[in-house]
Amino acid sequence: MPEKHPIRHRAAALGAVATLAAATAACGVGPANDQDRIARTTGTYLHALADRDIANACAQLSRRAQGRHCAQEIKQRLSQLDHQTLEDAADASLSISVHGATATATLATPHGARLTLVKTGGSWRIAAGYTVDSAAANARTPHSAPAIIGPGRLVPIGAGRRLYLRCVGAGRPTVILEGGFGADSQTWQDVQPQLGHTMRVCAYDRAGLGNSVALPGVHDADDEVRDLQRLLHAAHIQPPYVLAGHSYGGLLVRLFAHEHPRETAGVVLIDAMGRAQRRRELAAWPTAQAPTQRNQLARPVHNGVDFAASDHLSNRVRTLGNTPLAVITAGTHAQEFASLPPRVARALSQLWTTMQDELAALSRHSIHVIALRSDHFIQRLDGQPSVVIRAISAVQHAARRHATLPTCPHLFTGPDVRCRQARQAQPA
Repeated sequence: MPEKHPIRHRAAALGAVATLAAATAACGVGPANDQDRIARTTGTYLHALADRDIANACAQLSRRAQGRHCAQEIKQRLSQLDHQTLEDAADASLSISVHGATATATLATPHGARLTLVKTGGSWRIAAGYTVDSAAANARTPHSAPAIIGPGRLVPIGAGRRLYLRCVGAGRPTVILEGGFGADSQTWQDVQPQLGHTMRVCAYDRAGLGNSVALPGVHDADDEVRDLQRLLHAAHIQPPYVLAGHSYGGLLVRLFAHEHPRETAGVVLIDAMGRAQRRRELAAWPTAQAPTQRNQLARPVHNGVDFAASDHLSNRVRTLGNTPLAVITAGTHAQEFASLPPRVARALSQLWTTMQDELAALSRHSIHVIALRSDHFIQRLDGQPSVVIRAISAVQHAARRHATLPTCPHLFTGPDVRCRQARQAQPA
């Protein structure tokens, strides 16, 4: 279930007219005034950088991104950036993708530059991102020198490419957090710090997200799994790992666990994509119902990712053996399905439940919990992040001690959760 919905703006004019180009159906774009505020913050930040107005540039950053020495860090970034490139970026078109309380602003120029924003009260602030220098932009290559916003570091993974990585805490096995489609490491901001009190937890930006430069051309889930392996090796993060993936990230961690079983100590799937999901959703969706949205889902490539090929790759993973596995399913998908005809929404909701049951059946050592008051983004404050924290902690503890997972009713109690029995997966 991709989370991106590009919307075009003129950063300088801050226009309010938007056109929808949804990656798939069943995901909301957010109110129009959010689009304007995002464009305003981004435009103000770029103009402030171009004008060397350091105080105003710092004011556009989130508190976390500002850190303790914002002015000093902004000065250092400006020494790497070209004034005319910044002016051009501020006056060029802007693609805004809203996914709940986070958003991505992709710049038309320089090629490949983007910023991640977070919603703070009624305003939007820049949380992470990079700006490509003019030489790299003219060459249209990924071999650029990003100016990092926020904590973390860029890790070289070979071929002149680097991925952004942020780790907190200590201990083994390390937990690796994999965001959903279009979501960077900021999607974990409501769970990573808390997990870091008792274990080492790393989140990263896939190519083209947050602080990481995009891959040229089209790529698929296999490419992204290989990137993750290169990143972990280059960053000297020793296996085994506990892999936690949300939505599309759930597909990626399943593929990684399947391809590297000796490096995988546990898996947590958070409202994750199911097996052959795209094909099965299209089969359950009558062609006459919401045809525009259905056609968007049918497109094979979304934002440079070959979704059709990635969907096919999911068929590889038929079992995870005895790997400790926790599956967390959202109790509702009202936000995603609200714009669909009731018949389609019911069919997709039933299919989603079936696929979540299949995911829980991948391991003989699994638990499955429903986060009853949460929509798709369970890990966020507007979801049930405590459920995600508890599940990851349980899997990491079991992996560390080579012990069995507690039963679901032992881990999760209360009116906002419900345990579900794992069922035998059926062929799709």
